[in-house]
Amino acid sequence: MRKLLAQRRTYLGWVAATLIPAAFAIGLAINPPKPPEPGGPVDPDVYISLAYNSSGLVLPLIALFFSSLVLVPLLCALVAGDIVAAEDSNQTLKTVLARSTSRWQLLRAKMLATATYVLVLLVCFGLSGTVIGVLANGAEPVPLGGVPLGATGFTLGAHEIGAGSMLGRLAICLGAYAAPLLAVSAWGFLFSTLSRNSAAAIVGMLVFSFANQIIAFLPNVPESITRWLLTDQFTAWEGVLGTTVDTGALWHALLVSTLFAVPPLAVSAWWFQRRDVLV
Repeated sequence: MRKLLAQRRTYLGWVAATLIPAAFAIGLAINPPKPPEPGGPVDPDVYISLAYNSSGLVLPLIALFFSSLVLVPLLCALVAGDIVAAEDSNQTLKTVLARSTSRWQLLRAKMLATATYVLVLLVCFGLSGTVIGVLANGAEPVPLGGVPLGATGFTLGAHEIGAGSMLGRLAICLGAYAAPLLAVSAWGFLFSTLSRNSAAAIVGMLVFSFANQIIAFLPNVPESITRWLLTDQFTAWEGVLGTTVDTGALWHALLVSTLFAVPPLAVSAWWFQRRDVLV
């Protein structure tokens, strides 16, 4: 963990996560969300954005809605794809392992450091969005509860989510989003361990994430397949915003994320135990 805290890219990721909600707040101030045309198609992001007119507590959700599939995973890739490969690039593995540290202890420490980085990144994201949103539009009740718009999105109905309850739901949203984010970071960790090259591992993690999205967005792909892809789990947090919390979607996202995370971590451990350590 000390090495992670000594690297500039760690703080670059955390600062960037803090600035993402600020960028959306500026955009919404310049171009406030407007109601859709009567009878026209309505996307889920429209309703979430419109709720920002009533309460600043929605800002983290708006930022998460638009950055969850690409921008935030990219920030995670900066560390997940580098954390093991950097030891090869700097030729420090043999020195570290000579200090009575087993290979499994070293790899486990790096796994925990990666997970810690990801979770702190989400905390920075959530706190920044909440504080900036409240300062900009206040901490009023959020008119998001109501009839779901299909699998994702919610109407601006008569139901409201109180400010205190909304803060709790924001925490649940970020926790639900953390599961698939940690899963895709596990693949970055695998590529970092196998490739021994930071750039290749970062690109590999992003390609893996994009491949999941492409498959999910292909026409005629049945829901029975897409619901088992990581892409669907990145939006499971939206189930927290209805009149009641959709716990089924949250548990399913946790299950799928675990199924995606365990194999790459197991392969990383197996490979690292058997590979040659180059000076």
